[in-house]
Amino acid sequence: MFRRLLLFGFGAFLSLFFLAYLSPENKLKNTFYAYLNYFDSDKRIIGQLLLSKEFNYLVSDEEDINLFLKDCWVNHDLSDKESYPQQFVLENIMPERLEASIYYCLDSLTANKVSLMIQQIEDSSILNINSYHKNMLDSINANRIEAIVYYCKDTLISKKIIHIYDTLNNSAFSNIATFKNEILNIFNNKSLTIKHSKFLVGENKYIDYINPSVKSLQEVRDLDGKSILIDVRNYLTKDSLEIEYNKFVSGDNQYIDNISWKEGSFESVKLSNGGYMLIQVHNVFKEQSWRVYSLFYDNEIIKEQGEDRIKTITNFVKIEKGVSLSSKSYKSSYVVVALVLSIMFIVIYFIRKKIIRKI
Repeated sequence: MFRRLLLFGFGAFLSLFFLAYLSPENKLKNTFYAYLNYFDSDKRIIGQLLLSKEFNYLVSDEEDINLFLKDCWVNHDLSDKESYPQQFVLENIMPERLEASIYYCLDSLTANKVSLMIQQIEDSSILNINSYHKNMLDSINANRIEAIVYYCKDTLISKKIIHIYDTLNNSAFSNIATFKNEILNIFNNKSLTIKHSKFLVGENKYIDYINPSVKSLQEVRDLDGKSILIDVRNYLTKDSLEIEYNKFVSGDNQYIDNISWKEGSFESVKLSNGGYMLIQVHNVFKEQSWRVYSLFYDNEIIKEQGEDRIKTITNFVKIEKGVSLSSKSYKSSYVVVALVLSIMFIVIYFIRKKIIRKI
């Protein structure tokens, strides 16, 4: 009998181990906490609010409220469960947060342009951030043209360069730096200037006159009659800038964690893929106690598309900051734990007693 009991216990242990650690979801832990939270009035109320079909964030944005609801508790003294709508007062300590914009730049050209645009704005806090970011994306993510531009002193030099292009095959252009140096060795610096870059639309007035989809040598003349030859090497349409705007807490982003948490600071980080990350800090919110007042409408009848519909609605209507909070109660959770352990002890006691009698 003892051997059977030992085998049964070993099998039960393996089952618990599998459910707790090896399954894709920790079902045992989740089930335990589900039973535990069933008797926790705070968890039930918050779960009830989160099951609403509609949320109205009247006092703060959705992101802040969602962060607040994590591990918050209910002030039962200030709540009114008997009224309609029910009024629940929730409390929590909001962690220190950093409001920042992260600019993911494809290359140094994009990073320099973004830095220049940021420096031109003296006080970013007065801006409409979303509009500011949209304008920046529209400006930066315009198509770019990789080209070699030859600024020739006269038409004689431009004709010689055109002749060189006509006589060389495509393999001669494989190494642009070498080819550029060979051209400069033929002419002196006073008669010819060469620039190789990735030009944004509008950045170079001569580039704007050519057809960027034609990969060949194209000629443009300025007002003085000087010849500018443009060799289009590539037409780039890939987005060179991505922007992430958020309120970060410690641990959300490794780069955010490593910068100075100071309002108005600006940091640049070179990434392993050759790109750049620019971080612009807008605000720093210190750790602070919050008390949020919410109204819960249970089965509210509203008119939608000409017919009555039933909805549950949660409105977050008021926030008090820096107030003295009530203590978080763990009483109900402790009661459940004590009850479960007591039942387990009683069951094990009677099983052990029965086994001893048979022996």
